[in-house]
Amino acid sequence: MSVFALLDASLEPDWEIYLQPHLNGLRPDFVILNPKVGICVIEVKDWNLDAMHYHVKEHGSGLRELYATKDNRSFRVENPFTKIKRYKDDIFNIYCPRLQHRFGYAAIVGSVVFPFAERSRVLALQAPFLKDEDRAKAKEYWPIAGQAEITRSDLHTMLPILDRDRHSLMSHCAADDLRGWLVEPGFTKSQREPLELDRNQRSLAESRTESGFRRIKGPAGSGKSLVLAARAARLVDEGKSVLVVTFNMTLWHYLRDLVSREFRIRAILAA
Repeated sequence: MSVFALLDASLEPDWEIYLQPHLNGLRPDFVILNPKVGICVIEVKDWNLDAMHYHVKEHGSGLRELYATKDNRSFRVENPFTKIKRYKDDIFNIYCPRLQHRFGYAAIVGSVVFPFAERSRVLALQAPFLKDEDRAKAKEYWPIAGQAEITRSDLHTMLPILDRDRHSLMSHCAADDLRGWLVEPGFTKSQREPLELDRNQRSLAESRTESGFRRIKGPAGSGKSLVLAARAARLVDEGKSVLVVTFNMTLWHYLRDLVSREFRIRAILAA
């Protein structure tokens, strides 16, 4: 969380910080927003570049991909440089339509941060993925920060957008367009909340009858589904397989979400 601590401590109050915003499922690590200046999307990679050999592989088609080699085995790894470009492109093309004129693309900056690596080594990995027209201004629009920059709180290398007083195309309207996508949807927020069971429901979910069979009856809204989901999550937590049979797909999806919520909370508490 060193990057968040730096952003939180150093940014001026008119900058908004969004931690892993949804952006319709994209989930960048950070988005910072200033209605007068612009938008910066930040991707953080805690890679140790000495733990594996990271390199760029170019295919016969000209496609370049980021690879790592360990124990004489090479495999493709997630490419933060192409990922950050996708974030920037989608913000410009989909989430901030009012920027789609003149040079609105320049109001968005994509930054990649490696808190445990030297900036020079990350720059060498980035270079093959820059277009020719991007190379001259990569420091401004595709900035890279490494361990030294984080250690000395060099926010301006990581976010050169801070050197701008304002951007002529950025506006409160454009910021409002983006905010609507950054706010977490209610259904995903509820996925992080534990199931609310009363004492009797929790007892039913945590206990086992002598025969192993149990039948629960009750009117709609009495909590039968909650008990079933909590019981299923407990059994999964014990390493058992669980089969849930329902009379329609809607109920099946609902129960699956409840089980996921309970199991996720159990995992967090166990950790």
